[in-house]
Amino acid sequence: MLAAAPLISTLAATDLERAKLFYAERLGLDLLPAAVGALFRTGKGTNLWLYQKSPSDVELATTHFIVSDIHAELKGLRGRGVVFEEYDLSPFKTKDGVGMIGPLRVAWFKDTEGNMLNIMEVQSDGLTSETL
Repeated sequence: MLAAAPLISTLAATDLERAKLFYAERLGLDLLPAAVGALFRTGKGTNLWLYQKSPSDVELATTHFIVSDIHAELKGLRGRGVVFEEYDLSPFKTKDGVGMIGPLRVAWFKDTEGNMLNIMEVQSDGLTSETL
């Protein structure tokens, strides 16, 4: 169930390096290792992820639920009517709703208002749901 899953908030940055300095130096957030973009610790079980965005980029998910078994979550959510997005954007592609981004398995879905959300499962010994 997603009720107990840690959350990651996401913000777009047109200048990722400038944004990293703002969040680290001005707001005092701890910068963490990230496969893509910049990841900051914001509190127990929550984080902020910044991604590089140009004006023409597609909007990414703004809320990420960290799960231990993405396929079990997919099954449960689909059983409650959630529809997962499929992408075929070379070289990135989803299969049965799930794609890989670095060490993360990720599946995207929209809420009733069209907001993009996702569930993600860590696939690396170096990262865990506790360090995200």
